[in-house]
Amino acid sequence: ALLVEVARRLMDAVRSTDTVARLGADEFVVVSENLNNDIDAGHMAERLHRSLASPMQLNGRELAVSASIGVSVYPADGDQINTLMRQADMAMYEVKRRGRDGWLFFTESMNRLIQERLSLEIDLRKSLENGDFRLHFQPQWDIHGRQLLGWEALLRWSHPQRGAVPPNTFIPVAEDTGLIAPLGEWVLLEACRTAVAWSGHGLEECRLSVNLSARQFAEPRLEEKIDQVLERSGLPAHRLELEITETVLMEDPQHAINLLRRLKAKGIHIAIDDFGTGYSSVSYTHLTLPTILLV
Repeated sequence: ALLVEVARRLMDAVRSTDTVARLGADEFVVVSENLNNDIDAGHMAERLHRSLASPMQLNGRELAVSASIGVSVYPADGDQINTLMRQADMAMYEVKRRGRDGWLFFTESMNRLIQERLSLEIDLRKSLENGDFRLHFQPQWDIHGRQLLGWEALLRWSHPQRGAVPPNTFIPVAEDTGLIAPLGEWVLLEACRTAVAWSGHGLEECRLSVNLSARQFAEPRLEEKIDQVLERSGLPAHRLELEITETVLMEDPQHAINLLRRLKAKGIHIAIDDFGTGYSSVSYTHLTLPTILLV
């Protein structure tokens, strides 16, 4: 019913000479011929975007949807239908990358960005197989007692050709492609093993902090995997601290609360990273999870 309503609104927004088609799933394509210039194409994209902005009443329920629209123009962006479709698709995914719900024209710079992203994804997969990733450990100090409390495990990637790749470059790609799951599992196990190896140097009670990505936190078997890592590494649960972002916590609050309480019952500590950059729900967090640490 939703797809039918979307199709109806798109058809109402275009001219009688335009073509509206559904490619599959929730993806539609609009072909507009004989537009005067790029400005007219922009007006068309804006009209399509506005047509889907208002809520839809379906079977007694009100649903709100957003639209990510990519625009390519003949002949500037290509003279073959396959090329034009590919360019529009690239522009659409760039809209999604920027947060969805908008429209963009395809550009050559965007094409270079997409190609670089694909190349980065291929290199990520190879490096994961080849073991090119390393962990750096950032100490956490008690500045009053002047003693080491623990350390945070930080993932670093040193590529043979690219050199040191910043985390803010490769982590979003890993999250989008799903590679963050195996990468995150490696980080957790390797960090726990390292913490155990350091225990013989007077660091038996130091806490290890590891970041969990949104994908990891949403995994149905996350709790089971954490148990397996603790068992394989030999790290006591009370020495592990898991960091999640505020946004991850609030995406499904009830699921998050139930999971975090079970982890806490095992002795695992919880920290909310980058607090205040998302929902800033101090009162909500205090009422539901009174023992977490806000970072």
